[in-house]
Amino acid sequence: MKPKLLFLLILLPALAVFLLFTGCEEDNSDGYGPEEAYVIGYDPCTVIYDTTNNSWVGSQGYVVTLSEREDTVLTYNLPDTLFDFPPEYFCFACEGSFPRSEWKTYKMTIDYEYVEEDEKFFAICLAIIPLWWIDSVTDRGTEIKIINVTR
Repeated sequence: MKPKLLFLLILLPALAVFLLFTGCEEDNSDGYGPEEAYVIGYDPCTVIYDTTNNSWVGSQGYVVTLSEREDTVLTYNLPDTLFDFPPEYFCFACEGSFPRSEWKTYKMTIDYEYVEEDEKFFAICLAIIPLWWIDSVTDRGTEIKIINVTR
C-alpha cells in the first residue's frame, strides 16, 4: 500500500504542474463586438474615381466611430455593398468628412479587431490632400479590421 501512496504523491503534483503549463490556453484575441458604429467619413488618400461616369464613387478606407469605446478609427475592409454613399461626399483633395448632419445616418453593428502594426493598410498620399480632419478625429495609426457587420 505504501508504494501506491508514494506513487500517487509523486504523480499528482507532476500532473498538476503539467496541466498548469499545457492546459487550456487563454483567449488572447483582440476582438470586440458586437458594437454599434457609424461611418462618418473616408480616407481621402484612397478615394475611388469611376472613369465610366467621371465621378468619385467611394473609398477604400473609411472613418468609423465606435459607440461603446468612444473611439474613432480607420477601416479598410468595409463591404462596398453595405451602404450607398452619395458620390458628392467624395472628391480628390477633400478632407474626408461626411456632412456632420449625416454622421448618424450610416449605422452598423460590427465585430472587429484592432490591426497589428505589420498588418496595417498603407496608402500613398499626395501632399496636396488635406489630412487635418482625419488626424483631428482619429489617432492616425488606429485601424480596425471588421470581422462581421450588419446594418
